[in-house]
Amino acid sequence: AELMASLIHNPPEERLRLEAANLALLFEGPWEKPCALPPVGQLGVDILWKSLTPDALSDQGQFQRPAAGSPALEGILEARLSYQGHEAAQTFRCHIPPLPEDGEIARKDADSVKLAFPGHVTEDIPLPETGAEGSSFHWESSCPELMDARGHLGQRPEGKAASLTLT
Repeated sequence: AELMASLIHNPPEERLRLEAANLALLFEGPWEKPCALPPVGQLGVDILWKSLTPDALSDQGQFQRPAAGSPALEGILEARLSYQGHEAAQTFRCHIPPLPEDGEIARKDADSVKLAFPGHVTEDIPLPETGAEGSSFHWESSCPELMDARGHLGQRPEGKAASLTLT
């Protein structure tokens, strides 16, 4: 409510300043994925984006991350803000890190795998084939006659429970 009241009573130049401060939040931390740059800000200010580093970053916030082991990129965008005939310009810098090494991606994907194991297995278990970061999984069963590498339940052990390891 206080922000709304201040917007009603503040001149357009103040709205431009507040909008620029809001936009600065987009540039905190590294950019690992392209950013959707808003054409209109939260306070109704029109925004026109221009890349000052077109070799690293497009006017629309699109980029290609450097290969693993390469240096990071720095992107610079200029935002031209306009509201009720008033204008301002603000530049913003973004840090675009290189892609992680393949081993790091595989570890992250493997660490994120969550399989729902009940107290005992009575049906097939869906095993993921890929990770969120793009890794491919290959599963192996310690006891393929009980469960294969695709998570399909085979013959049930006679008389007592059996242990099974999926890796």
